[in-house]
Amino acid sequence: MDNLQLSINLHAALSEYCLEAVNPSWKTPGPSRLGFECPDKISKSLAELKFIWFGDYNAGLVLSIANSQDVWFRNENAYFEQIRNDKTCSIRLNTGSFSMSAGEKISLKFVLYVTPFKPLSKEHWNWRYYHKGYGNDLDIDQGINANAKVFVQHHASPNCPYISYLFPVADRLKKMADRIHANGGLFKVYNTIRELSTRANELWALRSLGHEILLPTEGNLGYESLAQLPLEYQLRDQVNEPFTGQTWMCEHLVDDYHARWHSSVKDKNRNLITEDSSLQISGASRWSNFYIESQRWLMEHVGLDGLYLDGVTFDRASFIRVRKTLVRTKPEALIDWHGSPAEIIDFLSMVDSIWFGEAANYSREPAYWLTAVSGIPFGTPGELLMSNASVQRGMVFGVSQRYAWMSLSSVDPSALWKWWDSFDIMNAEMIGYWQDNCPVSTDNPDTKATVYLHKGNKLAIAIASWAEENVKVKLTIDWKSVGLSPEHCSVTVPEIRMFQRELNGVDLDAIEVEPEKGWLIVVEGVSAKR
Repeated sequence: MDNLQLSINLHAALSEYCLEAVNPSWKTPGPSRLGFECPDKISKSLAELKFIWFGDYNAGLVLSIANSQDVWFRNENAYFEQIRNDKTCSIRLNTGSFSMSAGEKISLKFVLYVTPFKPLSKEHWNWRYYHKGYGNDLDIDQGINANAKVFVQHHASPNCPYISYLFPVADRLKKMADRIHANGGLFKVYNTIRELSTRANELWALRSLGHEILLPTEGNLGYESLAQLPLEYQLRDQVNEPFTGQTWMCEHLVDDYHARWHSSVKDKNRNLITEDSSLQISGASRWSNFYIESQRWLMEHVGLDGLYLDGVTFDRASFIRVRKTLVRTKPEALIDWHGSPAEIIDFLSMVDSIWFGEAANYSREPAYWLTAVSGIPFGTPGELLMSNASVQRGMVFGVSQRYAWMSLSSVDPSALWKWWDSFDIMNAEMIGYWQDNCPVSTDNPDTKATVYLHKGNKLAIAIASWAEENVKVKLTIDWKSVGLSPEHCSVTVPEIRMFQRELNGVDLDAIEVEPEKGWLIVVEGVSAKR
């Protein structure tokens, strides 16, 4: 066969942006592309492609061949191409030439998903996360005083010392859940299926099953890059020898295991309480049944309200079962994913929100923020992770940080949350710069504006800069579409602690914006119809 081709044609308007994930072996020159404005042409080897999404904020299409092991990959010359013009965007998968035997049958498998997976929930304005991070217990009073609504307890802390194994501390976690629920909050705990603590009572039973659940590594030695482990295990910058895990692993497991995350659990005075270690486990095994049933038990008996997932190893079918179990047990249950949408594109319909990981590049262009950070095109609202992420850029996309992550000196969105409530942002219409009907525009292409509108009453304009220097920006408002009269409006820039200072005498024709900064501008008045 010279070639077999899958061809899909999209309207050009439905291919404004791209999001892609590639196999780890693909070396992308320069910064990772991930999310970007759709170019006129893309061409690459199928070996480099897991999936690709073309779309806009309101419609798009995912083409996935990530799990395909069929004829697409028979020929190293198999390739993907995309060609875009003013009217259409053509997507093509090509096998290249290959040979077949008489009577042989072949499969050409692919998966298509239509996006967004679901409407963007206005409830996300109430999903205000309090998450102190690795090794720290939550201070529940602190979270309540900050008006946080979703409390996440990370692992390696005194109240949750063992990674992905909560049963030994169920009583402690229940006390936390009861306190949080009494104040109207939700409670979640770090609990994934990627690794399992060696404190698990089931460890030796799992070990007796060979490699079905506990996975080996090459050379039958435990191995994990030390760069991914806590500092006390990072002996030097470059390590070429396999990592065999802590002493207990070496003495009792000896070999034929895959060491994962290790933790030194310390109290608030940094005194050592215990050590925890973990093993790599398979997500495609009977252990999925145990994991799913354990989620139901933890929700019913401990009071958990969903899952915080930092990596998964199970397949889509298992994830669907997880989601069904959670919402059947508690309809309000939430799943938040710590990573980019590209990592779990097959699972996004089951996820409520995303929290892009440490690999997020917040210096990237607006298209990256829209597609890889905000979650808007997929119906899964996002959050900001690192303290260096611009919170002003975040408000252009309706996202904020997690309270107390890393440190309160650099990550404290509580004043911004308070402003949300005072403005009633949950009931405002969010109209982003990416929409044709956005009633506010700027005269600088490197400065974007999003509107939160209470028509006929008030609007908030979130502006942020992607310019490399200070710029003066003119805002143009479509007064008719916002239902206001400029002659009867006040314009204010309120003080919001750790977000912006108050500005007096705001001139909408000349607003100065610093690089990576921005403003929330409130325009309020009487109805234009009056």
